[in-house]
Amino acid sequence: MYLFLVGFVFSFRFLADAFLHYKQNSMMISLASFSALVLLRLPYPYAHLYDFATLCLFTLGLALMVRHKWLAFLLIYLLGCLNKETTLLLTVAFTAYFYRRIPNRAFLKLLLAQIVIFVVIRIWITWQYRGNPGSTLEFNLSRHLAAMTLLPVFTVVYSFMGSLGLWAILRKWGHKPIFLKQTLLSTLPILVVLYFLFGSPFEFRVFYEVLPVAFLLVMPVLPPNKRCSRPGCARTPRAPRGEEMG
Repeated sequence: MYLFLVGFVFSFRFLADAFLHYKQNSMMISLASFSALVLLRLPYPYAHLYDFATLCLFTLGLALMVRHKWLAFLLIYLLGCLNKETTLLLTVAFTAYFYRRIPNRAFLKLLLAQIVIFVVIRIWITWQYRGNPGSTLEFNLSRHLAAMTLLPVFTVVYSFMGSLGLWAILRKWGHKPIFLKQTLLSTLPILVVLYFLFGSPFEFRVFYEVLPVAFLLVMPVLPPNKRCSRPGCARTPRAPRGEEMG
């Protein structure tokens, strides 16, 4: 379990290093990778065995995806599907960003491979645990409404924190990598809906999948004409994959 926690630190750095926006902020990247864990662990003290694996594998999957390392990505995707079904959000992010950015034939092959991996693993896991009691999903919307009524202080505090985070993400939005922006825009709304319908009140650990992307979008970035102004900063003839502006 804790090996995945260490793995997340390296995966987060690996993802950040894919973008010149963050490549120069070495110490800040390291600090952010540790503080990201603290932020979501404090409000909800209970964790599941798969939480750190989800965080590590999803982050690594994004890092491999933006680098076009497709075989390694599909292997991580397979491991992620064995760990948690929300790995399917990698497919959502892939579709949102790579549609019409890579040849249609390659896009369809990669999309089909992800869907097949997900469906086969879900069928196999469901069959293996078919005799277990309980339901597949637990509908919790009424619990959320009750919690907001009974614990208004928590609701106000967390709403304020969420608004502050959203402001930090949107600040200088046009300077931030489009890959990260499209990943957040395509996956966060789905997680919010799943959280209110099936998550427990104030169980913010369910947002681990978007945590690394949100943290990178919160971090300050240098405008394009200043990113390589320091001596020793590597210059490239074109923007790295996923680093387009927009």
